[in-house]
Amino acid sequence: QYKSISIYDRPDLDIPSYPYIPWADDIEKEFFDLYKYNITEFLPELFEQPRENDRYRIDFYGLIDKMVRDAYINQMHDYTASQGMKLGGHYLREEEFDRHPVMYGDILSHIGRMDIPGCDVLFSDINELRNSAACILASSAAHIYQKPNAMIEASNMLDENQQFSLSDMRLAISTMFVHGIDVITSYYDENIFSDEERRKFTQYVSNLSALTAGGKNKVNTLLYYPFSQLCAAKQPEGTVTQELDEYDTFNIQKTVRRLLEHQMCFDFINDEKLLSCKIKKGKLVTEYGEEITDIVFP
Repeated sequence: QYKSISIYDRPDLDIPSYPYIPWADDIEKEFFDLYKYNITEFLPELFEQPRENDRYRIDFYGLIDKMVRDAYINQMHDYTASQGMKLGGHYLREEEFDRHPVMYGDILSHIGRMDIPGCDVLFSDINELRNSAACILASSAAHIYQKPNAMIEASNMLDENQQFSLSDMRLAISTMFVHGIDVITSYYDENIFSDEERRKFTQYVSNLSALTAGGKNKVNTLLYYPFSQLCAAKQPEGTVTQELDEYDTFNIQKTVRRLLEHQMCFDFINDEKLLSCKIKKGKLVTEYGEEITDIVFP
């Protein structure tokens, strides 16, 4: 479908060696220009948990989100577009929601600016994969930002010592498609298949791609992506209140699991896209015309 696709691997500002916050020489000026107050007067509030300090953390990590987006994904997209290429790829640790503020920002906003939003899943165990949020984040970004495809960097790196049959791998790939993925970038170990099994596996993926090509993603339920809440609770790695961050990740993952267990088809939605929705005849309608019956807040 695409003559040339440029896939860039993830940016990562996460340096978990000691408590820290992201910083750059121009943060003070950028922060003041955006929020009209000096963040250096409130640096302790970025490390302390009292709820009255939420505003400073929300503003600070909101700036990090903007700066990373401007310095990374926007430039990558502009360059690849100028060269006649499509941009696809993934970010790091998609399912660790508490790390999003410090590592890059609103992940939906970032990967939604790719031509082919993607994710990175390093396991193929179906018991983990069926409850994974990674594929749904990528397919949600593709849907709410109206991109035609969503991709996965599929791998068995984390369970490489586990034996998978061809049927197991077909089931894993099928689950990825059910979660909204339709472009598979294979990073599977070369020894996982025999030559004949690899041929059958490749044919199976090709058939699924052909079967789902041009299909429309239709959901009635949205799961709110609570980026501001994640920012408000964010503490530097290694601080005594880190369990609060981990609780937020657990709470979102628990909500994802419960929705999937009840076989509910849903998209994540962020503030940017939720604010673009309208109320018509008592129903929430997205900017792309879909009527939503339920919004779940984790």
